Amino acid sequence: RFADAVVSISTEPVDSFIVVKKEKLIEICTFLRDDPELAFVLRKGVRCEARSSEYRASYATDRLIGCRARDSIDQIPQPCDVIFHGDSFVFGHGVGYDETFVGRIRRALPHLRTVNAGIFDYGPDQEYLWARRLRPRLQPKLEIACFFEGNDFTDFERFGMFDFSGDR
Repeated sequence: RFADAVVSISTEPVDSFIVVKKEKLIEICTFLRDDPELAFVLRKGVRCEARSSEYRASYATDRLIGCRARDSIDQIPQPCDVIFHGDSFVFGHGVGYDETFVGRIRRALPHLRTVNAGIFDYGPDQEYLWARRLRPRLQPKLEIACFFEGNDFTDFERFGMFDFSGDR
């Protein structure tokens, strides 16, 4: 959908970024919204398509919370059994909802009320704060935090949300 907006794409071992045309920025950013505590969160009840030379995937968020969902009209179960926290790996960057590991668990165990709370480009500090925000509302029986050693530990330094100075 936004292919004409892309000026360049850079993929590095740790970070990837896309340069877009200034006039297309607002349209692209409608999937995210600013958040004073977390920098950004996913918008609620949104559906969009992401494409690259390697994939084409539809993304959607639920209407109540803004978590990854099969469709923008999906209801996040409240309370839920399991919340999965993490970054793009949990979110399922580049794949449809049913192809995410959370979607596969949901299909394999339909009685289990799961929530995909992964948000791409989050570091562990943001994931922790997002989990703390979701916990009272979703009242999970179990929370699973997923880490990717390729960038999650350096994300602490990149976002600087917590102070790790001094003795460790």
